Amino acid sequence: MKKARTSLNQAIKKANQSVKGKVIEAGFDIDFGKLAYKIEIIKGTQVHKVLVDSMVIPPLNKNT
Repeated sequence: MKKARTSLNQAIKKANQSVKGKVIEAGFDIDFGKLAYKIEIIKGTQVHKVLVDSMVIPPLNKNT
């Protein structure tokens, strides 16, 4: 397994730039065949899920 280039703190910061809110959960997962951080952010009454590729800084996608 390759070592992540992005730290959990960097992933949280990048996810929070994408969706301004409070991080309620952060973890490491395999998504779309890639190692990724899954960050859940609450904004108002909605929970947003943001994926950040562990090998690249920009978010892969965000879901509400």
